[in-house]
Amino acid sequence: MKSIYRTIFAVAISAFTALVLFAPYTERGNEALAQTKKTLYYFYGKNCPHCAQAEPIVDRLGRQYRLAVKKYEVWYDVNNRNMLVKMGKERGKNVQGVPTVIMGRDVYTGSSAEKLEQLVKKNMK
Repeated sequence: MKSIYRTIFAVAISAFTALVLFAPYTERGNEALAQTKKTLYYFYGKNCPHCAQAEPIVDRLGRQYRLAVKKYEVWYDVNNRNMLVKMGKERGKNVQGVPTVIMGRDVYTGSSAEKLEQLVKKNMK
């Protein structure tokens, strides 16, 4: 009976050691993969009808082009609103409305599926 416990203990220690040794490499691999993805920033207002129209388009484009989509509500979150204004200024734009999509150096405010897709295609090059 003692040998069974020793075996179980040895297997558990081996598994734990493998996890500790190899987990950092797995995390680095995931970070590297995430860094290779293009990022689309989507700024919206809660209960905004135009944002509700744009969001499924943004989600579809994210899946279709394998983008990292980051969504930020700006009507009720001042930090997100400040981020939108700052990102817009960094790109030479005075952003004041939603829905707004930022990708690369481009900023688009509106909900046109065609214009959103053009913005994504341009930034996938």
